[in-house]
Amino acid sequence: MEVIQMQPEMRQHVPHPVTHTISVAGMEAPMDAVNLIHRLSELDGVLEVDASWKTGAVTMTYDLWRVHVEDVESALVALGFPPDDEFWPRMKLDWIEFHEHRAVHKMEEEEEIERMGDRMPWDP
Repeated sequence: MEVIQMQPEMRQHVPHPVTHTISVAGMEAPMDAVNLIHRLSELDGVLEVDASWKTGAVTMTYDLWRVHVEDVESALVALGFPPDDEFWPRMKLDWIEFHEHRAVHKMEEEEEIERMGDRMPWDP
């Protein structure tokens, strides 16, 4: 039986779900929250969405291999509900972005180590 090696671009990733709550501007009615949930749920990699028009918050769970907080921010702006740009909410989003970049880098390193198996980087 021949073992087939997958190319890195064909490799299936184990989902890495993350959940974040983002404060947004512009949700003023229950229908705004319903529309936002529906539209964000259509994004590739989004696993779960909840929104509250009363608090102006969107809670999303997404696969970090496929979606990043920058993508979520862009989608929110495109849908007319930009993230709250006050100091603390902006700091929170920057913190999330920083940690997501670190997490993705670590996941990529772990995947490379797994792919290499017992070989050393200097081995042919």
